[in-house]
Amino acid sequence: MRRVRQSAAATSGTSGAEGGEGPVDAGRSHLIHTGSTGETVALCVTRRFAVGQCFLGMADGGANLMSRVDCQGEVPSPYSQTYHVTGVYAAPAQHQAGECNRVANDPTQYASWFVDGGSVLVCAVVFTG
Repeated sequence: MRRVRQSAAATSGTSGAEGGEGPVDAGRSHLIHTGSTGETVALCVTRRFAVGQCFLGMADGGANLMSRVDCQGEVPSPYSQTYHVTGVYAAPAQHQAGECNRVANDPTQYASWFVDGGSVLVCAVVFTG
């Protein structure tokens, strides 16, 4: 599987004027600001994942994919765990079991998400220290 090019930035963004909004889905969001003159500007943000980063998650498998936290830091409420990124790949055409495995017959239990409009597969494990 082909790894996605890594970036030093945790997020990247573009801006648009007059109410244009960026996509909101796994790993993408936008912020909208209306100035005192009534002009509206949207900042579209895409999360850039890298192996070794951590983000906040829930025991049910949900996660705040826009978060990036210290892997060994406290987990704030309402979250219950931290996920540790083990792989970032160009998304396959069809998701199959074992795509996150790092070695043959890997017994590790991975969580995975398709992000950035489904173009990137992020693999992670619950961080245990």
